Amino acid sequence: AYLVSGHTPAPARPFPLPAQPEIIREITASETHARTGSYQVSATPPLHTAEAPVDSEGRMAFGVKQYLPPGQYTIHFRVRAAGNPGEIPGRAVLFDYRQDKRLASRKILPGVTQVTIKLRVDEIILLEPRVFFKGQGKLEFESIRIEEIADTQAPAGLPRKSESEQTRSADTKPIGALLRYLFAL
Repeated sequence: AYLVSGHTPAPARPFPLPAQPEIIREITASETHARTGSYQVSATPPLHTAEAPVDSEGRMAFGVKQYLPPGQYTIHFRVRAAGNPGEIPGRAVLFDYRQDKRLASRKILPGVTQVTIKLRVDEIILLEPRVFFKGQGKLEFESIRIEEIADTQAPAGLPRKSESEQTRSADTKPIGALLRYLFAL
């Protein structure tokens, strides 16, 4: 306790901060590897573009990996797709590099500018987000954003933790933060 102008102030209380998704990583097109298409470095922001019939089917973005501790995440793929009705210009894929398996996948249809995939992680994974060009239409890839969802923001499709689970997992949160810091470098 301390005195300020002759009186003791009330103890400090933490105030609730608005629950905002924490951006774990932003991956730009210029950071990724590609097996098809071409980089448009002069574009702002830089893009990776593939267009049929000039470019063949294949990986447009891969090779950037991110460790994710247990938690709930939203991964946003910023893309622009064009093509004829019925064509599927691309696919957004979440791949667990250590387990060598696909975790989730979404079609990228003509007219789409963003693909969002929600992911619940129960153990530490080495996530590699990928973008595939399917050899149809035109696909432009800009970036991938990985966000951690706070338990209070958990989407309806993902189960929320109970109060007792939240209390127990609070002790492990510093480890998750440390892992994110160490492996995001």
